[in-house]
Amino acid sequence: MDGNPNEVQATKYVTENQLKTMFKDDTLLFTPWFKLICQSTLFEWWESVVGGRMSSLKSESTIRRMLEPVPQALADAA
Repeated sequence: MDGNPNEVQATKYVTENQLKTMFKDDTLLFTPWFKLICQSTLFEWWESVVGGRMSSLKSESTIRRMLEPVPQALADAA
C-alpha cells in the first residue's frame, strides 16, 4: 500500500483479536480516530461479516456521530 507518510507509518493485516490485543500495547501508536471507528463500528461490522450476517448491514440507515467525550480538563479550559 502506498500511503501518505505523514499519515501512515505502517500497515499490517490482522485478525479482530490481534487488533484488540494491539490496542492494549502501550508501545504501539494509533490515531485516535482509528481507535474510535474500531470501537464504535468496525468490530460490530467485523462480527457481521465473519458471522455471515452481512445482509444486516445493507439496510443500516443510522448516521453515527464519531465524537469522543471531551476530557474535562479541555472542557474547563474552553
